[in-house]
Amino acid sequence: MEATAAMTAMAGEVPERVEERAGEGVHVDPEGARLAAAAAGGSAEAFRLLVVRHQQSVYRLIVRMVRDPALAEDLAQETFLKAYRALPSYDPRWKLSSWLLKIAHNATIDHLRRQRLDTTSLDPGPEEESGSPLERLADPKAVDAEQQTRA
Repeated sequence: MEATAAMTAMAGEVPERVEERAGEGVHVDPEGARLAAAAAGGSAEAFRLLVVRHQQSVYRLIVRMVRDPALAEDLAQETFLKAYRALPSYDPRWKLSSWLLKIAHNATIDHLRRQRLDTTSLDPGPEEESGSPLERLADPKAVDAEQQTRA
């Protein structure tokens, strides 16, 4: 940053002032802050604009994480619902897009944690003490019994 300022000073240009995010009350994203405040105040039009403005970036993040477009659409919808509920806690000193993407990331991670992997136990059950785990997995009766216990 200092190198850029020095180079522009040598070229005779006046460097633009870089403002601190904290402390001065400067809005990094004034349009986002205005939309968030209006939507938090109950403006459906402001929330609609907020969604239109950020839906593609939220969707792209989620689809990269889950690799399923239909699931990504559902999680994006969940993200905007969570964001709507949390709008009163939005801090306008930070970019609205960063706040929304963090909500999307957390919602997607929560979803991935809730998913259960389809696993088969290698430990013998009380009714089946003979044979190795591989023999039990290869036995069609054992697989059918396992599937029936899950249903």
